[in-house]
Amino acid sequence: MRPHRVLLFVICFWLSCSNARAGGPPQDTSTPSPNSQTEAHVLLTLSAKNGGRLAAITKADVSVRDDKHPVQVTELRAVKDDPLIFSLVMDISGSMRRVGGSEDSTALGIFKSLAGPGNRGHLVLFNDNLDQGVTDDAMDAASVERELRFHDWRGSTSFYDAILKAVPQLTTSKNGSSFRRLIVVISDGDDDSSHSSFGAALGALQRFGIPLIGVYLHDPLTAKGRTLAEKEALKKFRELCEDSGGMLINDPESAVPTVQNYVASQYLLSFTPSPEAPQDLHMLQVKCTAGDCAVSAPAWYFAP
Repeated sequence: MRPHRVLLFVICFWLSCSNARAGGPPQDTSTPSPNSQTEAHVLLTLSAKNGGRLAAITKADVSVRDDKHPVQVTELRAVKDDPLIFSLVMDISGSMRRVGGSEDSTALGIFKSLAGPGNRGHLVLFNDNLDQGVTDDAMDAASVERELRFHDWRGSTSFYDAILKAVPQLTTSKNGSSFRRLIVVISDGDDDSSHSSFGAALGALQRFGIPLIGVYLHDPLTAKGRTLAEKEALKKFRELCEDSGGMLINDPESAVPTVQNYVASQYLLSFTPSPEAPQDLHMLQVKCTAGDCAVSAPAWYFAP
């Protein structure tokens, strides 16, 4: 073999060995094409404006703005038959004592209505001592009913802390990878002992795409004489629910059918997100052009 060919062979052999030690050929560092961009997935509800269900709806009926930029909807899929991972969060602070019987019956009715085949339910009892009423284990309706027989209403309220305790329950790997998750909280919305804030609770819900349904239950003897602080708490309660893509229910007697209709009207929206600020919260605006259509969607979502 001629000397220059020997040298060429040695150089090629050395390069091939270097690539093998590095785990293969150099990676392509060019900008990916738009078609390879990761899709965003957001859970929302689409229902008739009177609260009923829509007969049929497609992705052509929905328009989306991501951080104010129009984006392409790739899929709109009804998820009413997908597994539902949910947490029922109950306020057992002293301010709920007078309505405690109504709270227990409402909570049990909601849990039973959601605990269908394939679904996984959790229970959080909260006041200012969250350690006594939080478990990562899924429960069935019979276990929840037994649990409700032995609790008492006492202490102050850690409302926002309770939301932040419920979020990890639904995102643990024990519950699988279902997009369909929900927190239902029964409370008067007061918070006088949380270590976290409204913004932290809302951010966690939006970060993981979990809507919050609130059932507003309050002492009827003090309803007409609410203080400014109590009115502000109710306003924040409503904002927390609606900005997460959920809703606030004012009438506990209608809570079970309202929650049932909400989960039966859930869809998974898939779209190509705005390329700006990946791995960050994006403002989301969803409109439905079908005639009698109402949308409940998070105000912000976490972009992939």
